[in-house]
Amino acid sequence: MKVPKKCRQKRKDGNDLAFVILNGTKHYLGAYDSPESDENYKRVIAEFWETKKTPPAKKNKKDDPITIRMLVDMYLPWAEEYYVKNGRKTKEYDHFERVSHRLASLYGDMLVGDFDPLALEEFRDYLIEDCKKVGGRTSKEHMTLTEFRLFKEQSKKTKHLPKPDNVEYPARGYINTSISRLRSIFQWGAQRKLIKSETYYDLKLLKGLKKGRSKARESQKVKPVADWIIKKTSLFLSTIVGAMVQLQRVTGMRPEEVRVMRSCDIEQRDGVWLYIPWEYKMDYLDNPDDIPRLIVLGPRAQEILKPFMAARQDTPDKWLFSPQDAMAERHKKARERRKTKVQPSQIDRSIPTPKNKPKDHYNSPAYHRAIARAAKKADVPHWFPYQIRHTTVTAVRAKEGLDVAQIVAGHKNAKTTEIYAEPDIAAAIAWARENG
Repeated sequence: MKVPKKCRQKRKDGNDLAFVILNGTKHYLGAYDSPESDENYKRVIAEFWETKKTPPAKKNKKDDPITIRMLVDMYLPWAEEYYVKNGRKTKEYDHFERVSHRLASLYGDMLVGDFDPLALEEFRDYLIEDCKKVGGRTSKEHMTLTEFRLFKEQSKKTKHLPKPDNVEYPARGYINTSISRLRSIFQWGAQRKLIKSETYYDLKLLKGLKKGRSKARESQKVKPVADWIIKKTSLFLSTIVGAMVQLQRVTGMRPEEVRVMRSCDIEQRDGVWLYIPWEYKMDYLDNPDDIPRLIVLGPRAQEILKPFMAARQDTPDKWLFSPQDAMAERHKKARERRKTKVQPSQIDRSIPTPKNKPKDHYNSPAYHRAIARAAKKADVPHWFPYQIRHTTVTAVRAKEGLDVAQIVAGHKNAKTTEIYAEPDIAAAIAWARENG
């Protein structure tokens, strides 16, 4: 029987791994050009020849050659292919990439087997401190692990001092979700026999942050936005974004559902239009009995959409609401307001290859920014698109009841609708005025 050779697993970052296959089982030996890989190779081969079978699992944590950085580097290429929706990477991948890179920058050289619940708790505390905002801004420079430990020691001496008013800590839900994502990376490694399963199960011993028992702040419940605020903000919105806001208000759509509207996804039938979004929340679930998200567009919604659908009559597969059209509209209005004569050299000032070219349809940050800027100009409280949905569902529930509100919102469970729709207390107020 021939001695199995030491093999190389090439990696994009140049940190190639060494491994050997014994009885169909792949054993990782560490970095390919490192002395440790040669020592691990000799040890594994010696055990194999002695027992004539694949050697047992590594006896202790320090025999595990996989480091945190290696695990992250192996996981991210898989996640990049897995977290894809309609040919595009989802936000979930961005979250995984951000938190895993932060972990690798602090504990990258630590062996996976040595990363225990205490280390995970330390990393969680680090996230809380490093992601806090001071004066409304987050520091662009991240703390090193040594700096954090020194900061923690100093904090013990001043723990009884009141917290400054201009410090805002990250949300508790964000921290818990980030730690959960890290655990799933270790779970992925355990499933592929890259690390010991005990390492993953040990990390599960660290429970999530409890309400009011950490520095992390509690997220505020999303509230409906008042109609007068929407109306005043709309005065400072472009025609396109204003139409998106009005459409959300009369239909109760999610922001992502109105952002991806196309003429080809709208069917006209019996005085109403039926709209099935090209992509929508939870459409990745593999359920044969699942009914796609169906949105009924009444007369008010139709009047809003008609000008945009007419403009896309020859291209029904194009997005109805485009930042490119909004920019063209803004430039046109600027020209109309111009009082001096336009010079020949100023007729076309467009840049042939701009660095920041407007996209063909609105993404979530662009939609949020447009509303935030308009709200600031209108001198009204800050609000965001998802609050419009809460406003509509609350109004439908107050007028038609919970069942109709559930259908309008597209929820399968009425309890979800109760989260979105604020309970109508008008009846209780009327009773209290007479009997309270």
